[in-house]
Amino acid sequence: MELATFLSFFLCPVLSSQPSRKMGKKNTSGEASVPATSSDFPRGGAASGALTSLEWRDASERAAKELFNEANEAAAVEGGSGGDKAKRKKKKRVQEQDAPEPKRAKVDAAEKKESIASLTFKKLNPGFALLGVIKEISDLELTVSLPNQMTGSVSITEISDEITAIVEKVSQAESGQEEENQDVENTMNNDTELPALNHLFKIGQALPVLAIYTEKASFEGGPSKRKIELSIKPARMNASVEVEEIREGMNLLASVKSVEDNGYILSFGFKSNTTTHGFLHKKHASAFIKSFDASIEKTTLAVGQVVYVSILSVDAGKRTIAVTADPEAIAKSVVPTSHNVAFPSLRPGLLIPTRVKSILDGSGVIVSFMGLFEGTIELGHLGDKARDGTELEKAFKVGQKLQPRILYVDSVRKRIGFTLLPSIVSWTTEMALATLQETEIGTILENTTVSRVDGELGLVMSVENGLTGYVHVSRLTDKDDAKIEPSKKHAPGTTHKTRVVGYDVCDNLLQLTMKPSVLNATFMRRSDVKVGMIVKGTVTKVEDYGLMVNLADGISALVPRTHLAESTVANPGKMFKIGSSVKARVR
Repeated sequence: MELATFLSFFLCPVLSSQPSRKMGKKNTSGEASVPATSSDFPRGGAASGALTSLEWRDASERAAKELFNEANEAAAVEGGSGGDKAKRKKKKRVQEQDAPEPKRAKVDAAEKKESIASLTFKKLNPGFALLGVIKEISDLELTVSLPNQMTGSVSITEISDEITAIVEKVSQAESGQEEENQDVENTMNNDTELPALNHLFKIGQALPVLAIYTEKASFEGGPSKRKIELSIKPARMNASVEVEEIREGMNLLASVKSVEDNGYILSFGFKSNTTTHGFLHKKHASAFIKSFDASIEKTTLAVGQVVYVSILSVDAGKRTIAVTADPEAIAKSVVPTSHNVAFPSLRPGLLIPTRVKSILDGSGVIVSFMGLFEGTIELGHLGDKARDGTELEKAFKVGQKLQPRILYVDSVRKRIGFTLLPSIVSWTTEMALATLQETEIGTILENTTVSRVDGELGLVMSVENGLTGYVHVSRLTDKDDAKIEPSKKHAPGTTHKTRVVGYDVCDNLLQLTMKPSVLNATFMRRSDVKVGMIVKGTVTKVEDYGLMVNLADGISALVPRTHLAESTVANPGKMFKIGSSVKARVR
């Protein structure tokens, strides 16, 4: 096709400037030939002296042959091997075109091997929605365990609009009216006191969260730290959700707007319809309230408290949505297969019927759902079926039905990640955390087996008690340039001595270390230091009031001046030096 186009462009002027005897119609009348002018190509059709289609084809073929011959001769003159090179290129192209179709497909598949990109810190752009599990609760923030061993925090001002208003009121009362302190103290009530976050949330509680800011900060003399700021404000999380798409079986975040006699009015924060509100009957809130620790003595939900609820019904006018906060109901709520949801309305936590579309060994599974979308399930979230990551075809089949829960939604890249981890799918993350905590931090595990090498990131370990652990590459040795040796030292099946240093609640993993310095450490937590113990430490600071002694990583102790010796030491600096070792008893 390209050759025909080329010739049609360059042959027209050639034909118009040559006599008809050379490439035109044969003259039988004996008259002198007439030069072929532009009249040979009249507007609207050919004249009687025009070339026939057969003659045109013959002329085109001859011109093409001459053109290629001239090109080859010129190449041969410029360089002895030029013509041969051109021939070889042409021959190679012909061979590639004539190659069997399956062979070419095999080569293309090898070159373009599919893989599932893991969720990493770099991909967390503002607006990235994830499923998280609360791991710590302080006065002013929640610490949340995120997928793939990441951790983020939710400030007290990013919980709900109602709590933000309370915080602002307290701040104004404390800073703007100092001269009226007495009056403020006399008039302060529960509405102008900061809420106790441990009365509103539970450790181990799963919630959808939204990334609003990320930062990788480096500190001199120490490793860089990643900061992930999150929000659970329904007004942020549900901003893109369309009210018309809400159906029974869907789950949503909501905040308590007011407490009524028989239940709670909830706010979803919809931008598309500000008149829609939720109603949570007290009987549908009782199971959630009872799940809090008995010591808290919680009997009701508080204004501003954020709850994760399942949709029971939606009235015809889309004004009132009846919901339940019962964890068992949330665990069983499934988005109907007959209902298609637009991408902006898909939120983490939804349980969705899917079908396996493709299986990628060593990477994960791609699923399709709602006839419109595709999602991925990373190897680490396939659950027990992942094994060592190979031969996934034995555990999954194309077309197989799966019912995973949405783990994250990337609104920028339009990607959705799912999880099949039992603790998240069954909505029992609190029980899963309790199981992890049975193996206390500091516990030394003599025989943990490498079940899978997670690329260059770390090792997935099989623990003796049936749990799964993870050793990050930075915890392999005390050296800064530690590397995984997948075919030798760290090959699947090899056993190693490890120590528990923490819990990854979202991924349901024990965080382990193989560092000799940590394996040999006497203490891992402050609670490990008991009264009456004889301990050894290193002096880190010498002051007039006494010594600061480092017992282990993150554990320091004070030795008052009055306890440095039998008699009072007037000048501790003369007796003790920074870096020296001391032995002391805990009192």
